[in-house]
Amino acid sequence: MTSFTFAQRVSLILISLVIVSLGQPSNLPLIGVIASTCGYALFWLGLKKRSFVIPFIWFSLIQLYQLSWMTSYEYVGPYILIVYAFLCLAVGAQFGLISYCIPYDKPLSTQRLMALCALWSIFEWARLFFISGYTWNPTGLALACTDFSRQWASIGGIYWLSFWVILVNLMLFKLVKSCLKTTKAGWIICVSLPYIFGAAFIAWHDLKKDSLNQNPYHVALVQTAMLPEEKFPYYGEKAKMLYTPLEQWQRVLYLLRSQKHNALDLIVLPEAVVPYGSFKPLTAFQDLEYSFEKILGSKDKTFFPPLKPPLAHMITDEGEPFWGVGNAYWAQTIANYFASEVVAGLEDFEMDGTKSSVSYQAAFHFAPFKEEWQRYEKQILVPMAEYVPYAWCREIAKKWGIIYFFTPGTVAKVFKGKLKLGASICYEETFGNLVRQNRVQGAEIFVNVTNDIWYPNSMLPQQHFELGRLRTVENGVPLVRACNNGVTSAVDSFGRVLKILGEDEGEVEWSAGAINIEVPTYNYNTIYSYFGDMLVVGFSLILLIVYALDHYVIKRKVLAHKPLSN
Repeated sequence: MTSFTFAQRVSLILISLVIVSLGQPSNLPLIGVIASTCGYALFWLGLKKRSFVIPFIWFSLIQLYQLSWMTSYEYVGPYILIVYAFLCLAVGAQFGLISYCIPYDKPLSTQRLMALCALWSIFEWARLFFISGYTWNPTGLALACTDFSRQWASIGGIYWLSFWVILVNLMLFKLVKSCLKTTKAGWIICVSLPYIFGAAFIAWHDLKKDSLNQNPYHVALVQTAMLPEEKFPYYGEKAKMLYTPLEQWQRVLYLLRSQKHNALDLIVLPEAVVPYGSFKPLTAFQDLEYSFEKILGSKDKTFFPPLKPPLAHMITDEGEPFWGVGNAYWAQTIANYFASEVVAGLEDFEMDGTKSSVSYQAAFHFAPFKEEWQRYEKQILVPMAEYVPYAWCREIAKKWGIIYFFTPGTVAKVFKGKLKLGASICYEETFGNLVRQNRVQGAEIFVNVTNDIWYPNSMLPQQHFELGRLRTVENGVPLVRACNNGVTSAVDSFGRVLKILGEDEGEVEWSAGAINIEVPTYNYNTIYSYFGDMLVVGFSLILLIVYALDHYVIKRKVLAHKPLSN
């Protein structure tokens, strides 16, 4: 059995702290490879005996760093610091419990090792059911740092990756403690398997993809890069920076002007691209007409949708009647002008049958020259920002300009156009089980509309992007995402980046612009797309039940019937 001095133990704990903290694809991918292989094992080897407190503190510190974007509370208020502390401590407690179950006074049995991997996967999966769900920083992200190892998620999703990271690290811990040759061979196989699988998986699908000769799908992604006080009228003194709906749409047209000579299949506009609802008349039709002529240089009138409800309404101002148009009319006009489908994040309001207004954070699909559209309502709302989990929280929210809230949608929806588009809004794409519903309904491309401005100049946009990127691997479907601020980008069905807005200039989060991307339409079914999280959850439950039966039932029965010795 290997033994370490006190100084060596402290060194192992500190080194592992740095490795695991930085070992994410949004930080240092190479460190992630090390973290997934030995980062946790180094920590466990640094402990002299089983402990809850030290692992609890160690993992809480890691969460404090990885969730540090929550300290950027300019727009959400300092209350988020309480949430930040709670989440770090709660996740730290989960890791403390797992670590306490690792024996130091006797060898770690294979059965207990597998049960601990299973229990950790269940812990991470169970976080999905806390309020709106907590999806950040699963352990498996360390194994998603390379294109090859990321493909392992096609089997069982992110929680399968987490299972594997803990498995490999516990095997290394056992290997160092026991020095068994069989454990060494098994550890090498388990470390190598995701990379070997991923290389073969990509090579096989690349050959298959090349043989299909599919036409590329031309997508324009728009990032408006507007601050909340420029978009929403809820920020007190800062509200003087507010742009009118007309000015906000004019900004969109200026950004799209670079695309007017490109043949496009799809234009994606970010979440709540312009607020105030979808059909409420916000601007005069004459202003819209003038904007298209001035910005895009078009005097053609044939692409304007008919002036009639619900897209347009006759209104009167100082006795003068005129046509007023809303956000949906602008989006439909853009679809007609570019002869392209448009997906736009828009708020929407409707009556619920009791004279009360129901509001949705929604994504709309507009097809060129069609007087019909499709709407997806956001299912997973952000606590405090989009809904209040408890009534007493409303007064806190009001202090930060949050005065109205949304109703959650109930079903996933796939927009039917040239291709089937699976829609998600903002951090919904961090939920594998939710995005998978789009694939089950036949989605051929995932479309995400996002606004990551609420935590400016933080790690959030990149962490958000990496989790969304995993959804492509889990389901074998490419992804396009348009952000108000964030990582506006396209990713193929293997999670490989096609293009990121602002990457060439070194400024991703704050770039305003529109990029044109040829997105390969190749998609395929995966094991995860068939079974979802239930595969790893079911497998983990079986391991836990088998361990419990053997350890607590069978062994006790044997001891109960064993005759006493003299």
